[in-house]
Amino acid sequence: MSAKGEKRQMQPRAGPGRPPRSARGIVDWGLACAGDPAVDVQVVWSPLFTDDSRRAFLDAVDVDDATLARSRGAAINRACAALPYYLRPYPLIVERSWHKLAALGVPPLTAA
Repeated sequence: MSAKGEKRQMQPRAGPGRPPRSARGIVDWGLACAGDPAVDVQVVWSPLFTDDSRRAFLDAVDVDDATLARSRGAAINRACAALPYYLRPYPLIVERSWHKLAALGVPPLTAA
C-alpha cells in the first residue's frame, strides 16, 4: 500500500519487450562489513606477517575459527579485486595481493 493507503500493484522489472527503467536508488555496500572483527583480522595475511608471527597474533587476540574463516574470505576478496585494478598503476599492491593469496593457499592460475 502507498503512504495514502491506496493499493499498489507491483510493476514487473525489465524483461523481454519491457525497457529498463531508470535507477530509483543506489545501495552502497562499502560499509557492509563494518564492525566485523574479521575485516580487521585480515591484515594477518599481508606481507607484514610470517607464519610464526601470524600464529602469535591470532593467539594473542584470541580469534575464533569463524572469524578467521571470514577474514580469509575478506582477504581473498580484496586481493582478487586489487589484481586487475592495480596491475599497471600500482604494481606493489599487485605484488602484495599475490603474497596475500599465497599465504592463504590460493595458487596463481597457469596457462593450460
